[in-house]
Parts: sequence; C-alpha cells; structure tokens
Amino acid sequence: MSLTYRKAVRDAIASVMANPLTGFNFRLNAIAADYGVTPFEIEWGGSADNFAMAYIDPQDIETCSLLNFPAACLYTSDAEDTGLPRAVAFSGGLIACLDFWQRKREGAEGFDTESMTDAIEDAAMSAINAATWPIDQNVSVIFSRRTSIQRDHLVPLADGFGQRIHIRMQFEVKCK
Repeated sequence: MSLTYRKAVRDAIASVMANPLTGFNFRLNAIAADYGVTPFEIEWGGSADNFAMAYIDPQDIETCSLLNFPAACLYTSDAEDTGLPRAVAFSGGLIACLDFWQRKREGAEGFDTESMTDAIEDAAMSAINAATWPIDQNVSVIFSRRTSIQRDHLVPLADGFGQRIHIRMQFEVKCK
C-alpha cells in the first residue's frame, strides 16, 4: 500500500471547499454584500484556470499565465510521523496550506484590498470550520482546528498589485 496521506488531506480540503451547499463559493456569495465586494468563484476541479494544487508566487501566476486571478493554490507542507500508535504506516501531524491570490489593478479599481481579503478569509474559515471532514477507509484525516491566517504585503505586478492570503491548517493523519 502506498502512503497517500498528503494526497488524502489535499483531496479532503478540495472536497470541503467545493461543496456547493457549504463550501467556499457558496459562503463568499452569501457574505459578499456584507463586505461590499463582488464575489468570484474558484473552480476546485482538476482543469480549473484559477485553482492549482501547487505552491506558486503571484509573479509566477502572471508571468507564466499559469492561473487567472483571483486564484487559489492548495498544497501540503510539513509532516511529522510520531510513530504512535504502532503498527500503522503513518501517524502524525501534517500542515496543509491554502493560498488565495487577489489582484488589484492600478487606476482600474478602488484601492481597498482589505474588504475582499476579509471576505475571502471569512468564507474560507467558515467553510473549513463547519465542514464534515471526509475520512477514507485507509487514511483518517482529522482537522485539528489549529489554523493560522497570514496576509502578505502587496507585491507589484505588471499593471497593479497582487496579495496572498495564506491559511495554514493542521491535521492529524493516520494511515492503516
């Protein structure tokens, strides 16, 4: 059996975020008016033009035409096998990261990145914290509710600025 614990966590997060009744797009549409922003949708599927399972910088998104803004990138970071309980293939913690990228164009839009950033954070955290996390028969993915959010400074792009909202989530994982 292969150790698919990283993939299982990414798949679980993508499934939670894509849920049409409780996921990110549903929640962003529901709260957009409260923040005074125009909602957008992330296509959480495999051939999406604004979602990737990859760690990407905003300059790379723009210069390589990898994704269209706004975008989301999902990837796993640190993993630690604690070895407890014994006789399982992997048991320990794993950090998953979900980055949202927004873009503001100079002169084309009002210069308020905070309202959209607040709405993205609200929609993402609401979807994550209210989710029923899927558990595979071979890999148990348990969301530990240890989540941190970081907002990066604006970075210059060709005709405006990009900003990352970085969400780090901790999971407990056990592979049978």
